[in-house]
Amino acid sequence: MLTGAVDLDAVKNDVERKALEGMINNFGQTPCQLLRDPHPRRLIFDDLLAKAMKTDRHLSLFYFLENLKLYFVEVRFWCWFW
Repeated sequence: MLTGAVDLDAVKNDVERKALEGMINNFGQTPCQLLRDPHPRRLIFDDLLAKAMKTDRHLSLFYFLENLKLYFVEVRFWCWFW
């Protein structure tokens, strides 16, 4: 049994038991602690660029949105079936 898991056999109130069963069916029972190590800190932009240059990885275009140019293209769709 998981640490902190709900013991449905110990719940005497039928309404509360059905509510708990519904929550468990929808969301499942998860352990109190999933990860043992903290999440790594987020890189600031300069650190990200330096890391990308070292590993020769391609960066996502979302890091350079200010350099993108917006174009408007009109597309006409003709359908012979209508």
